[in-house]
Amino acid sequence: MRDLPINADRLAASLDELGTIGRDHRDGSINRICVTPVERQAHDMMATWMTAVGLRVTRDAFGNTIGTRPGRGAGGSIAIGSHLDSVPRGGNYDGAAGVVGALEVVRALDDADVRTEHDLTLVCFSAEEGARFGKPCLGSKAAVEGLGDDELALSDRDGVSLRDALAAVGMRPLETTRPAPWTRDVAAFLELHIEQGRVLQEAGEDVGVVDCIAGNRRLRMRLRGQTDHSGATPMRLRRDALVAAAEVVVAVHRLVRRAEDLVGTVGELTVHPGAMTAVPGRVDLGVDVRGTDARVQERTIQQVIEAARAACRDHDVELEVDDVSDVPPVELSPWLRDVVAGAARRVTGRARVLTSGAGHDAGVTARRIPTSVIFIPCRDGVSHSPAEWAAPEHLATGTQVLAQAVLDVDAQATTAAAVRSREQS
Repeated sequence: MRDLPINADRLAASLDELGTIGRDHRDGSINRICVTPVERQAHDMMATWMTAVGLRVTRDAFGNTIGTRPGRGAGGSIAIGSHLDSVPRGGNYDGAAGVVGALEVVRALDDADVRTEHDLTLVCFSAEEGARFGKPCLGSKAAVEGLGDDELALSDRDGVSLRDALAAVGMRPLETTRPAPWTRDVAAFLELHIEQGRVLQEAGEDVGVVDCIAGNRRLRMRLRGQTDHSGATPMRLRRDALVAAAEVVVAVHRLVRRAEDLVGTVGELTVHPGAMTAVPGRVDLGVDVRGTDARVQERTIQQVIEAARAACRDHDVELEVDDVSDVPPVELSPWLRDVVAGAARRVTGRARVLTSGAGHDAGVTARRIPTSVIFIPCRDGVSHSPAEWAAPEHLATGTQVLAQAVLDVDAQATTAAAVRSREQS
């Protein structure tokens, strides 16, 4: 089958226009926090574009936006897309590149007057980032598995629950406990994404194919000591929560460095009352540990908890620990990876296979749907930052690989059951 004509200028223009939603003009950062009116504006923009190219657009109970391009009736669908939300002060490529890339594939199919055998489903997920509610990939989990009551009860820093936040933007939280109907017949899901690392850049590669997505374990800790006057309280009488918290931060760094193929971060730390002249009486912090070996990841998390308990005992500080997220590592579809690697070789002549240290919606869909991820380089591996950037030619190349992969999957897959049969053979 002939190559699809990817329009690099149209692709870049769409990404730029989408980036006007949630942009802070002071530093260029993107602030499309999940389950907010701003995030919904991005979904509305995508829905308008999808309608303009003739897709049948729907929205599931969580707020994921779905556009369907009917095929010839082969049975099952091929889903492509990514997410539209960002972290606070994030960049314009994380998630968004995969969404506009998927839209460009649809536009290219139209330009070439190509109709696929299978339905093509363009997916714009909500709430991939865990920045607001602590747990990542809530939109994709709602779609393919359904959410539990504990997940709907997750709350943000202002005490707003996920359930209430969904209702506030017009979603249907009670229905999110069941998988979304649109996921039933999906034969394969393909996600285009920036790497968020430096492997491709350092290797001089234009595109990569992911074989495994690291899991993550996330904790929130609350350390309670006693607020006192910084001048009038002797050191021996202090119950300084921040001193204990500092030891926890160092322990995370030390314990993770001992393990192989593991990373750990304390990216949230809030000090109360937060005054220079007050001994900190309470500290809230978040711990994020990721790796490709679930046993090593869990063992390290337990060591972190024990280190936190020891630090709090030493400083007469109370400790509360809440589990926020436990997402295991996931191997992506070997058969689909081979198909995508073949598409990459056809487009670029090479197919670099690599592991993703960052989590993605694909890591959730892979638990129910054969899934593959296409990576493109991002400058210096910088992501979750206003400095996040990918070269237009890399975005176009990745989208060309995505388009070729869609055509190849369309030619080889018949139904979701047939794809799973291939996986087991």
